Amino acid sequence: MKKFLAAMLIALLLIPTTIFADVATIEISGDNLAVGETKTITITFKGEKLGRVDADLTYDPSMLSYLGGGNNTGGDTGNVVLKLAGTGEDIVFHLQFKALKEGDSSISVQPRNLYNLDEESMGTSVEAKTVTITGTPAVQEPQVDSGANGETEKPKEDKDKKKENEKKETSFLGGYWLYGLIGGIALLIIIIAGILMAKKKAKRR
Repeated sequence: MKKFLAAMLIALLLIPTTIFADVATIEISGDNLAVGETKTITITFKGEKLGRVDADLTYDPSMLSYLGGGNNTGGDTGNVVLKLAGTGEDIVFHLQFKALKEGDSSISVQPRNLYNLDEESMGTSVEAKTVTITGTPAVQEPQVDSGANGETEKPKEDKDKKKENEKKETSFLGGYWLYGLIGGIALLIIIIAGILMAKKKAKRR
């Protein structure tokens, strides 16, 4: 009986070492987003002698739009397959998402298979992260200054356009004034020449 109990005790001591020797962990990292922004969510699988990963990432497609990364081929459906063989180092996936509307959205990673290089299971723990999506970033309006008399002055671009138009108008009117002056002098010369010719004809008679 004592030998049987001793054998059971040894077996119980060995079981945790066999099952939990190389347990993998999952990290989800990424910043919060504003509506319309696109950012990268990084999924990192860590473990000693990590050999291969086969997992599912789930998200809310009404809150986030999946753009790329992972092994997804089914489109923006709310599920992304994360599947890759490793060499004993961390296995990392970079996924791009676009924020669709304001609120909190959960991103969850559920492993199907996690194995080390010796094809031993490394557990199937679930990891989740909540991403906060804020409203659309405010668009800055053109800065408007108040004049000395308290009236609102127009932006600099409008002032520059007004000055340019005034220059064109002045140039246009100046051209017409010059043409009028030249025409008047020419008309005066013709009149004087006509008077002189009339006097010469009168003398001949």
